[in-house]
Amino acid sequence: MSYVTIYAIQANGDVTYYGEARNNHGFAPLVWRHLCKQYGLDVGVNIFDEEGQRAIDQLFAWRGTGHMASEDDILVGATGDRVWIAREHVPLLAAACRSFYKRYVKPHSLVDTVNQAAAVMDELLERIPDALGVAFNMCSAVDSFWSVPVEDGEDCRPYNILTDESKGGERYWQLKPEKGGWG
Repeated sequence: MSYVTIYAIQANGDVTYYGEARNNHGFAPLVWRHLCKQYGLDVGVNIFDEEGQRAIDQLFAWRGTGHMASEDDILVGATGDRVWIAREHVPLLAAACRSFYKRYVKPHSLVDTVNQAAAVMDELLERIPDALGVAFNMCSAVDSFWSVPVEDGEDCRPYNILTDESKGGERYWQLKPEKGGWG
């Protein structure tokens, strides 16, 4: 079964495995489907087809514009690839996950991945008091964004938010809820 991987951002900036929440369709795809409906976007039958992707892109375009409730805004932002959340914003994300769970998951007896993720984030903050934040790999079926190949071999090292600017030309972003955008 697929899962969402949750990473701790260590005090030195390294992004390291911390835990997981099962199954991955209970986080990003579920968030996209329900929030698209909430905000009047038609995702069609398959959220991963062209029509569904346009709707999801619109959710991301609305981030920081005031079009969505702030808890939905941060939740959508956290579902993006290569996004990390600073420690001071993790409680906001955990609260947004719990709110989403109460509004959309519990009434329909759907998989509780967002609620599991909130619990893992809470535990991470408690157990690693100097953690700089959290990051996700939303689907275990794809390679993680949070490791970097070592030049002299096939080994990998953790991505470091303080020293690594990009990986393979892709930019990494810090979610900044108070500004409604990326940093």
